[in-house]
Amino acid sequence: MSNDSLHPFQSEAHYWRLRAKLVAFLDRRSCSASEDVADEALARLVTKATTKELPNVDAAAHVIARNVFHEWLRQSGRFVGLDHDPCLETTPGSERFRLIAKIVIGNLNPSDRSFLEQYYIDGETACDLALQSGTTPVAVRGRAFRLRQQLKTVMAQILADGEPVQAFARSASA
Repeated sequence: MSNDSLHPFQSEAHYWRLRAKLVAFLDRRSCSASEDVADEALARLVTKATTKELPNVDAAAHVIARNVFHEWLRQSGRFVGLDHDPCLETTPGSERFRLIAKIVIGNLNPSDRSFLEQYYIDGETACDLALQSGTTPVAVRGRAFRLRQQLKTVMAQILADGEPVQAFARSASA
């Protein structure tokens, strides 16, 4: 490693400690290419440091590593966005879908029900809903995600009770 490539780092030891931290960070996220992703993040950090002063090199490295990791997830096909929900892949219009929807929607407050109808049924975008509510698209997607998590919990409770499972079995055979 030449002195030119050490620009943002205090020493070569600092570089290797930071690299080890990034590899461990990526390993905890089940990144099979953690060393390659860490190396790419550090290369981008060096490039960024040539154009901009970085007051906290370690923090900047973690931010860049997280972004490179997300790029790796998208390229490997493992990235699942906030709008993806396997539970919503039940065929709309089926008897089972209607029964699930009726039970789950019955547990929502009117505000949440209206939000989900606008987002999923009416097809309004996160940007449109953000403008209407005076918030950001990220906040809208986050709210949709949290509501889906709540709905999954309700679904788990419904399925654990047993009664709807029998009703689903009858509707599936009909």
